[in-house]
Amino acid sequence: MKASHIFYGVAALVFGVTLCLYLFVAPLQGNSWTLLGMLFSLALALAGRTRKTRLSDDDMEEIAKQVIVGLTPYLDGLAGTTDASVALHFQNGISHLKSYRWEKAVGEFGLATSAARGSQLVALHNLMGISYHSQGMLGKALSSFELSLRLAEDARDREGEAAALGNIGLVHEDRGEFEQALKYLQDSLSISKELGDPVGMANQLGNLGSVYYRLGDLAKATPACEDALRIYRKLRMRRGEAAQLGNLGLIHSATQDHDEALRLFRASLRIQRAIGDLHGAASQLGNIGTVYQSREDWNNAQSSYGEALELHRKTGNRRGEACQLGNIGNAYSAKGDLVKAAEYLTESFRIDHELGNEFGEAIGMANLGAIFQDIGELDQALKHYIGALGILERVRTSREIGIVRRNMLRLYEKMGHSEFIAACVRVGLSPQEAAGIAELLRETTKGYR
Repeated sequence: MKASHIFYGVAALVFGVTLCLYLFVAPLQGNSWTLLGMLFSLALALAGRTRKTRLSDDDMEEIAKQVIVGLTPYLDGLAGTTDASVALHFQNGISHLKSYRWEKAVGEFGLATSAARGSQLVALHNLMGISYHSQGMLGKALSSFELSLRLAEDARDREGEAAALGNIGLVHEDRGEFEQALKYLQDSLSISKELGDPVGMANQLGNLGSVYYRLGDLAKATPACEDALRIYRKLRMRRGEAAQLGNLGLIHSATQDHDEALRLFRASLRIQRAIGDLHGAASQLGNIGTVYQSREDWNNAQSSYGEALELHRKTGNRRGEACQLGNIGNAYSAKGDLVKAAEYLTESFRIDHELGNEFGEAIGMANLGAIFQDIGELDQALKHYIGALGILERVRTSREIGIVRRNMLRLYEKMGHSEFIAACVRVGLSPQEAAGIAELLRETTKGYR
């Protein structure tokens, strides 16, 4: 039995006792009216404090379509509020959210916090975090989700805790902080299991699968995504189904099974277009572009990336915009058009830098380093690789570290040991640091040849 049902029973019991006192005790005791009032107030307080009016599943699905896949919207305490001020600003915020007007949504949710209490505050800060995240503002999103978590813990709101933990985990994943992401996502999953919440379980299983994929642990990624897919299909939640088809497509792509990956990406895209999920459609168009690029089908790759870019701009997702600009730049680089490549990659890096997205900046620096290497600007290439490596080693992203080290190894082999060390010193490293990197490349990256 859910806790809310127990509280309703308590409230009803107290009301029953109150009525009995009125009928049988009131004639005997003069102060029974005072007791009656106290007990009746207690009954109302219990019922009011625990009652959470939920939106329908269709309403929740409609709101969920407007936010990044994997995020958990949490509205309990808001949907049925009788506080006119909270209700007005909440509804205005949701209206802006549905139209991708993220800054205005943040403003309305912020205004609602002045009169909100308990779980309402948990939900409002969750929504503010979602609005920040959907613009690519990961630092502000993390602060909002962490505040939502603290408020949920204070209010003993376990559903709010689960939502906040999952969203914090997703931010850490997006920042490349995968070990931290796993911890938060697993904690969220544990609470969802405790509450018997299948939607929360499916969401966090899918998010865990995504993190395992990015860590290269496909043995764990595959069952997590398959379990999430089964739950979503059982619940007939098409957006969740589409997201997991996309995740499984990424796993197949990682094993070079590009035909199956493309089939899954297209199946996901069909669902997302049918339900109007622009965020999800943009992600799958980007994924489809990577398959075309792996086949050296540059025209179709750039067409897919271009469609994804247009959707990210429409939804105000600047981090997604930066990602697709980077993809287009890499496609131009592979075609040999280095001028166009540099143009797109520089714009991608500029957006990530503006957003404070260090992980995206590191990828951008590595991509620009490759361009400088191709045009013979070896000192600039080295400077960009060293900058990228410093960020990636801090967040411990082995896949991306491997790519940068392979590029640096080719640079090392082209320049030779002594000149490589001299170049490292020219771009700002000490002789000891330069010698250390040179030795690392010579001894520990031979497997990347």
